[in-house]
Amino acid sequence: MSTEQVNCYNCKSSSASQYAEENGYTLVKCNECGLLYVNPRPGKEQMSQATMTGLHQGEKIINVTEVFKPEKVNHYLDILSDLFGKDENDKIKNWMDIGCGNGEFLLALSKFFTQIDAKGIEPNVHKQQVAKGKGLNVGFYDLDTANEKYDTISILNVYSHLPDPLEAFANWHKLLKPGGEIIIETGDTAHLSYEEHHKPFYLPDHLSFANEEIVTSILHRTGFEVLTVKKYRYHWGLLSTIKDNLLYLAGKKKYRFSTFNKKPTDMWIRARRSA
Repeated sequence: MSTEQVNCYNCKSSSASQYAEENGYTLVKCNECGLLYVNPRPGKEQMSQATMTGLHQGEKIINVTEVFKPEKVNHYLDILSDLFGKDENDKIKNWMDIGCGNGEFLLALSKFFTQIDAKGIEPNVHKQQVAKGKGLNVGFYDLDTANEKYDTISILNVYSHLPDPLEAFANWHKLLKPGGEIIIETGDTAHLSYEEHHKPFYLPDHLSFANEEIVTSILHRTGFEVLTVKKYRYHWGLLSTIKDNLLYLAGKKKYRFSTFNKKPTDMWIRARRSA
């Protein structure tokens, strides 16, 4: 298992303190900006392979490939309504969902917008098959060589998996039309204490945990104007929560999930290409 030492990608500092240990990996907190990040982290080849298979190696191998969840579609419809209202659902013509998973968000897009050409990029081959089985336009290719420009790009639950968000945002900026927008969903958690933070961390699948200050700063530095920031309570789904809590009480899970008494840390950011 190859690993590499890294500095904080946000402020480039090498000064950090241990925050948590999980699955053979260490999550550290940058002493300068507060970013939480895995250090040392898996090597590039290992990360690439894990992204395609959904299997991440540590002390134990964790499988992060989830099943299609219909309740997510309705949840995303609520979020889209809150982000866009009813006045903009006929203005967006083409949309790229990066890291589209099993396609729940793509289905929500097709229901919310009047006419939209929505496609998804997904490296996990199992999720690709599920999304294609739903009749969705999903595949995987190198975005660095893409020529098409988009009205909107979305990255949902992708940010924390990125080795270098500054490089990624700069590349995605080039994929947008002038005035195009990016929609980001990630956690607003870097400032939380260990006791407050959602667990498990799912290391090394998640490489970092940021917050509003860090993500909006990166967006500004990579040519985006932040339009709105909204925060919600994490949407686990009632049945999933009951199942997880029963496994916890039976001693079969180390951490307990709950949809209750959680801070609204599910952060959605809408930003516009400013140049």
